[in-house]
Amino acid sequence: MRSLILCLGILMSASSYAQLTLENALVRAMPPGQPNTAAFMIMINSGNTDIRLTAVKSSISKKSEFHQHKKSKQGVMSMSRVEFIDIKAGGSFTFKSGGHHIMMMGLKRMLKPGESVQLQLFDDNGQDYAFELPVVSIIPVSYTHLRAHETVLD
Repeated sequence: MRSLILCLGILMSASSYAQLTLENALVRAMPPGQPNTAAFMIMINSGNTDIRLTAVKSSISKKSEFHQHKKSKQGVMSMSRVEFIDIKAGGSFTFKSGGHHIMMMGLKRMLKPGESVQLQLFDDNGQDYAFELPVVSIIPVSYTHLRAHETVLD
């Protein structure tokens, strides 16, 4: 009986783990010398219960937090920490530039486009969700580079 209960617990844990997925996930590669970066994505809760994310941890930063940008009545943008993120059952939550995002502070090293970063999310039930996000450059391709590329294609 004890092993049956343990097996059921493992199965229930695995099914709740599988209910959170990511789309369009990325971490920004910042120019040299920048101590912080951000991650953006769409989180999808395909499970039957709501998820309240209460913490985030990254392999490449000393500290990671949920943040949001808000515009004051005077039109000034500010960024602040968010204690939790709620994702309704069957719903989604978008982390995007200028809105909610995951802030990664105190980078342990410079990130390079093309590599991956480990991200771990924790909910209020003690469940953790591990993901691997690609690092993408925020520096736009220069016009000169585009013109050279177009010439090669001609």
